[in-house]
Amino acid sequence: MRLAPCLPLLLGLLLPALQWAQEAETPEQLLRRTAELAAGGDGEAAVAAYREWLQAGGEEAGYGEVLLRAVGAATELADALRLLADFAPRVRDPAARDACVERQVELLRLAGRIEEALGVQLNLPETPGRLVERATLCLELGLTDEAQEALRRVGDAGDAETAAAAQYLLAMVYLATDRAGTAEATLRSLLERYPDARVVPAALLALGEALRGRGEAQVLGELKARFPASPEAALAEAAAKVRYAAAPLRLLPPGAPAPKAQVPDAGPLKALVQAGSFRDPENAQYLVRDLSARGFEARILEKAVGEARYYRVVIGLAQSPEKAQGLILRLKDAGFEGVLLLE
Repeated sequence: MRLAPCLPLLLGLLLPALQWAQEAETPEQLLRRTAELAAGGDGEAAVAAYREWLQAGGEEAGYGEVLLRAVGAATELADALRLLADFAPRVRDPAARDACVERQVELLRLAGRIEEALGVQLNLPETPGRLVERATLCLELGLTDEAQEALRRVGDAGDAETAAAAQYLLAMVYLATDRAGTAEATLRSLLERYPDARVVPAALLALGEALRGRGEAQVLGELKARFPASPEAALAEAAAKVRYAAAPLRLLPPGAPAPKAQVPDAGPLKALVQAGSFRDPENAQYLVRDLSARGFEARILEKAVGEARYYRVVIGLAQSPEKAQGLILRLKDAGFEGVLLLE
């Protein structure tokens, strides 16, 4: 067989492939370029480059760390959650995988997708801190029995911050189940045992609200004196005009930018106000009745999360996050709680 006449054709086919191979980025080069894009503020291009690297990888020891860097570079909440949903299962190192799942729970909670956050969080190995987080999610969903069971398993956490947070949440469970006296005793015990814990401002606000009807203002005075710049102090200051329930962290932090729209060109971000979420539809119907009696347009939305079904009680239609937060304050004034569900 004579190859000479075929050589030009073969070279024509091979040379572009060889040139591409020489010009193709190595994984290390791709990561360096991605870091430069992120540092330069081009989050969209950085996320696309991170996704390319993550798609090709999976065996690398630092895969989970790169995934978290990609999530940090995302400017859209939906992009960050998609990255975690797509690639967290591919992280081989157990500690790194758990860190990615914890970040996923945090972002789902920020988006108001509390049921999903709880479903994901249940897959994490139990530690005292994670049990406290689980109790927080359960309490936000109105699952007081589940919250109390998680707190019971915290036991002697050893860490003062975790123990104080668990005791605060237990007091919130007591308040939610009409055990005001037990809640007050639990809060007083917390303040005595853990006077410098991060949860102290929230505990002072909760105790001050519990005592307000008796004309005892010294607890709220202590809150404003010790923590003048805290969100809890701001709520206590406004309480002369509006009676707030002691759950300030359900609002977006003051001055924090609202997450951007999740889909390009989808228009302004919208939010629903959720007043409760229940596994028992009858409980949801009771809340709708109570809200309607106070003039709120309440309705029930069903939400399936895995095998569980939740019945969300929402107020009105989707609106801007700023208007939705105003509605949350009206709910608080009427003695109800609310949380933003970002769309």
